[in-house]
Amino acid sequence: MKIKLKLLALLFALLPAVSHAGDIASVNVKAIKDDLRAYYLSKPENAELKVKFEDAKVAEKKQQEAVQKALIEGEKPFDMKSVMKLGGMDRYQLERNLDKDLNRELYLIVSKMGNDYDFIYDSSSAETIIYAKKQVVDLTIAVKQAIFDLGGKSK
Repeated sequence: MKIKLKLLALLFALLPAVSHAGDIASVNVKAIKDDLRAYYLSKPENAELKVKFEDAKVAEKKQQEAVQKALIEGEKPFDMKSVMKLGGMDRYQLERNLDKDLNRELYLIVSKMGNDYDFIYDSSSAETIIYAKKQVVDLTIAVKQAIFDLGGKSK
């Protein structure tokens, strides 16, 4: 986490030099994440990942129901470590890896839109703070439309 903050600080230190070279844009990733994930998982090359992700969601739901049942029925002792081994962590790790893939896909989508931005940031992240002398362009709606357009072509 400290390394991430140091890299972020370095990026902001260099930002004034970068911002003079081109435009800055933002994307609210939370606003498009479900659409981006659906598009990414609909691609034929990601069929196996889609099955794993759906299976992990089902397994996690079953696990939550089992935990709720055990708590309601008052089963004791309740071992949280054994619950964690039942599959919830598998989905968490799978989703973290998927998020990395989605960031790469988002980059590809934005680069195909024909815009030339030197810096694009996630406007939904509380950690991201940008000081710019000019208005920041929000690409969220345009990226969402590009995802829909690409989704229609892949089917």
